[in-house]
Amino acid sequence: MTPGQLSNTGVTPTSTATDIETVSLTKDGVVVAGYALGQVIKDSGTYVLVVTDQAGNATTVQFTIESNAPVVNGVTDGQLTNASVTPTSPDTDIETVSLTRDGVAVAGYMMGQTISDSGAYVLVVTNHGGHTTIVHFTIGDRAAPIILNTMYNAGLEVPDGHWFNDRI
Repeated sequence: MTPGQLSNTGVTPTSTATDIETVSLTKDGVVVAGYALGQVIKDSGTYVLVVTDQAGNATTVQFTIESNAPVVNGVTDGQLTNASVTPTSPDTDIETVSLTRDGVAVAGYMMGQTISDSGAYVLVVTNHGGHTTIVHFTIGDRAAPIILNTMYNAGLEVPDGHWFNDRI
């Protein structure tokens, strides 16, 4: 392991030293009770490992494991809606976000921006660990249907609230 290492899989810290006195591991600032060198660490989090030998010499290594795909809120995969959506993520390790509409990249899109235009979208969110979440969704036609008088005056719009004495 190297200081500051980012891993998207579990890590197994070991040492060649034969005079290890103490091993201390914290995850996100909380002590991991009972940890011993050689045990696999696989849960996502920021870790600090301190190994001290019998002479009091200590080595400290900080590393991060990112084993989960990003969480995306505000829209679900396969969603069909006629309302605006605002994708967000509680994750703080988002590396890239890309959005396409009808197969064309939406330039400059950032997480948290509202999406309102009709179309078929693909949102791709990748975290620092290289894990990706892909969300496909469609915003349908947002315009209300127009009723036309097709029998007598073909192509004329029927205004809201109007009535006719004849069939339309």
